[in-house]
Amino acid sequence: MSDRTPDPPGRRLFLLLCGAGVSVAACAKKEPPDRRTRVALAEVDAAGRLEFEHLGEPAELRRTARGVEARSLLCSHFGCRVQWEAARERYHCPCHEGVFDREGRPVAGPPTRPLRLLPVEAAGRDILVGER
Repeated sequence: MSDRTPDPPGRRLFLLLCGAGVSVAACAKKEPPDRRTRVALAEVDAAGRLEFEHLGEPAELRRTARGVEARSLLCSHFGCRVQWEAARERYHCPCHEGVFDREGRPVAGPPTRPLRLLPVEAAGRDILVGER
């Protein structure tokens, strides 16, 4: 014989469901925050270029014959900010005199790797730049 009072049937079910709810909530997969940068395609100037910041770093969106592409504006050699020189159709890195062609490929100076391309995805009239 037990001195314990029997649990009302509803209480046992309530505790069972509460325990299951906690387990489901603890195991639910949270979506990571979207780290892409949204850029309005209408903001790209007549020359087909738009500079913007992506995750705190300089980047560029440009229209090409193939569509739209985005690239980092940090030199692949030392991480300095490159400048687009429209008259010479090249990117110039002032830190070590690195030069990249219009496609971001190194053509002079110490850089050996191209400027990093960033993923792009169309979203209506906007472009999403970067990885989710």
